[in-house]
Amino acid sequence: MQDYRVHFKLRDGTYEKVPYFSLPANDLIDVIAPSCMSCFLYPNDLADIVVGYMGAPYDGTAEMDKHYQSVIVRNDNGKFMLDVLKQHNRVDIAPPASKPGLLRRAGLVLQTVQADDAAKRGQGPEGNPPRVVAELLAWLLTTLGPQGLEFAKYSIEYHYLRNLIHVRRHWSADKARRHIPEHARRIDAKFDGVVDRLARLPSEPWW
Repeated sequence: MQDYRVHFKLRDGTYEKVPYFSLPANDLIDVIAPSCMSCFLYPNDLADIVVGYMGAPYDGTAEMDKHYQSVIVRNDNGKFMLDVLKQHNRVDIAPPASKPGLLRRAGLVLQTVQADDAAKRGQGPEGNPPRVVAELLAWLLTTLGPQGLEFAKYSIEYHYLRNLIHVRRHWSADKARRHIPEHARRIDAKFDGVVDRLARLPSEPWW
């Protein structure tokens, strides 16, 4: 979520929000399936309508299942579905919001990609910071980092760079060239060779 915490919904219906920095990065190498690591449809490009948390303004008060969501309508089918909800007063629509923050998106993307890849190579930090430190880091990033649509762009760019590294590291050059779409290549070009540099580094087995 935009508060840099993982939100766990417990069986009793309550939520536990754990700072991302509290997670044991080196132990989570195989949590995400290789099929996800080679996918370049992160924003669900082929769907008629998409509902998700990434681009919505985050106020920190409502839980995930009651919070505003961002909605992307891509065609007439998606518009029809949204219109049905409007007719039955099942949706409350507000304009999108975007805030760059003092911590600029490009720098955060690079830091996240590099830290994530170090963990995938088993070279993340040993142990976790004290919970109070992790909470402080999450608060600082939430306060100073990108929000709303700017956070969505941060998340998309990070995931695409992460997946580009995976594909180029584990696939043949010809297969990777045929698989990677043009929009992912454009994101790659914005970050000045970081994918090529990291993809050359050996990693822990991912299977």
